[in-house]
Amino acid sequence: MLQFDEVHVISDLHLGGEKGFQIFGSTAELVAFIDHLATAEAKKDIALVINGDFVDFLAESPAAYFDPAHAEDKLTRVMADDAFAPIFKGLQKFLRAKQRTLVVNLGNHDLELALPWVREHLIRSLCGGDMAARGRLRVLVDGTGVLCRVGGAKVLQCRHADGDSSHERGEATLSIRRSAEARGRRRRAHASRPRSVRHHEIKGRRGRRWPARLGRRAHGHGISRRRTGRAGG
Repeated sequence: MLQFDEVHVISDLHLGGEKGFQIFGSTAELVAFIDHLATAEAKKDIALVINGDFVDFLAESPAAYFDPAHAEDKLTRVMADDAFAPIFKGLQKFLRAKQRTLVVNLGNHDLELALPWVREHLIRSLCGGDMAARGRLRVLVDGTGVLCRVGGAKVLQCRHADGDSSHERGEATLSIRRSAEARGRRRRAHASRPRSVRHHEIKGRRGRRWPARLGRRAHGHGISRRRTGRAGG
């Protein structure tokens, strides 16, 4: 079992799409966060977990539910996009730092990372020929999630909830199919939470929302992968 002194979990970055159709808009903040982890206490074993939907292949053209034929080209375009390139450079720096581990967990919008040649393209882009850096990168594609021990005592398991094909929704997700009564119950439950654990969100283009604070676990949106290529998870 993996063991770390600290584990930092982010998810649902949805890096992808042409300008004007990009969900993620906090590149500077994310790069600063990654740089902080890379240069933090050198003696600690620190892991960064990207818990699903790292790259949004559905946001890329041609839109397809699963696109083995164009997946590598789509990944290349996303990594070269001016909006996202600093993030990948930051991850390269993170992987060159000793006692750092990057874990990429599969989500429902980046299923193409399960393809060996696409996964190798990502690894090669982030690590090059640095075998030490390759040893610090783990791309998990079996759906079992990340299981690790934190601080020698606590066990943490992370799985991307949107990958559950039986209902395509995450824990505490507001489904667009729920009744008005169910939505009211959830709003009341959310309002009763202590302020320290509330999830603050920013409303973005087309009514999409994403977490305002990096490092907090995001609620999913309960919308399954669509053939139209729109990002919904």
